Amino acid sequence: MKHIFVALTFLAIFGACTACSAQSSTADTTRSADTAAKKTRQFIKRNVKSDSAFLIRLPAALGEGYSWQLIDSSFSGYVTFEKEDSKNQVKSQAGSSSIQVFHFRAVKPGTTTIRFIYGRPFQKPFPKDAPRRIYKIVIS
Repeated sequence: MKHIFVALTFLAIFGACTACSAQSSTADTTRSADTAAKKTRQFIKRNVKSDSAFLIRLPAALGEGYSWQLIDSSFSGYVTFEKEDSKNQVKSQAGSSSIQVFHFRAVKPGTTTIRFIYGRPFQKPFPKDAPRRIYKIVIS
């Protein structure tokens, strides 16, 4: 039973990697990306206080060249991007999955959106079906 699960997981990952390598046009509207993310439940709401730091953690296969990228900086009126770092989930394993940690600071009350796309930054343009995460940040 465990072998079947491992095989199915491998096939799912291989299919996702194959889809990620497909080329697409550079025209990619934010509205359609937001709609696609909402349909796949990747639209996340976060409440934070003004002048406070907050983190967004996203799983990534950094050892294979995949990472999360900020799509735009439209959030910069309400939130500042401070830094990005990563942590391995399992120590001492080559190719093990990692967590990308994005550090932000809320600077004034309001609502903004932070958009991420997942892929290999050296293989652009990103495919239209590349995984996305969209965070609606509500600052009080």
